[in-house]
Amino acid sequence: MTNNSGRAADAASAMHIDIEALTCDEQGRWLLVQPAGSKKWSLVGGPAKAFEELASAAGRLGRAQIGHNLVATRPLVINRVLDQHERLQFVLATERIYFDELRYLRPQIGHTAALRFVFPREARDLMAPAAYTRATAAWKVLSSKNSGCAYLENGLDPLSPSVLRL
Repeated sequence: MTNNSGRAADAASAMHIDIEALTCDEQGRWLLVQPAGSKKWSLVGGPAKAFEELASAAGRLGRAQIGHNLVATRPLVINRVLDQHERLQFVLATERIYFDELRYLRPQIGHTAALRFVFPREARDLMAPAAYTRATAAWKVLSSKNSGCAYLENGLDPLSPSVLRL
């Protein structure tokens, strides 16, 4: 790419993009994974590759972490994180996992120590606070049955009165 589009591609490739997949079973429980070497649990997820589509990243990360191709259906949350490097975190809805598919899910050696399904209220004690906040925001969007998505800045709703505006 050249001219302005080349600069846009350079800027996009410099931005760090993370994907998390909110995957539920028939009972509405969330699929959580415990990454190898971690005490906290999280949604299936990780970094997207440069120029990788969000849905492709969700499928790849699902195969790498639980041995199952996750099919992303839509974005639920976009979280803009402003720290040393600007990054975007997307929480995507995936197709539901049905009871007869559970036997195919396996923690993948080197990536995932364990996996489990938990009800949203149980996840609070298992997940890191920021990850739980994103997952909860995604669950609210998914449960509302609307087609929109939530936008967060550093894990907070930028329109919330509790967010300090300078």
